[in-house]
Amino acid sequence: MAGDLYDCIPLAGDRYLLCVGDGSGKGMPAALLMSTCLSLLRAYAEVLDSPSAIMRRLNRRLCHNNPTLRVHHAGSGRARQPQRRIELLQRRP
Repeated sequence: MAGDLYDCIPLAGDRYLLCVGDGSGKGMPAALLMSTCLSLLRAYAEVLDSPSAIMRRLNRRLCHNNPTLRVHHAGSGRARQPQRRIELLQRRP
């Protein structure tokens, strides 16, 4: 059991959402948190087109239900197939 998350979620057209996350702690609590993150990411990717909107919604949901803020880092990017390009999303200050 681990709290690491790596995934590539298909979006509309030829785009993909690349996800990397690391939950704090070890064992079952960290694994359950990352499982929740993955489920939310996949659900939001079905209804939202923008990777930034997906990450904002995920952040709101995790902060609402997570008083200890056990996620250390979550990052995302998008890949475009024909252009063979990966763009990393950055948090705005």
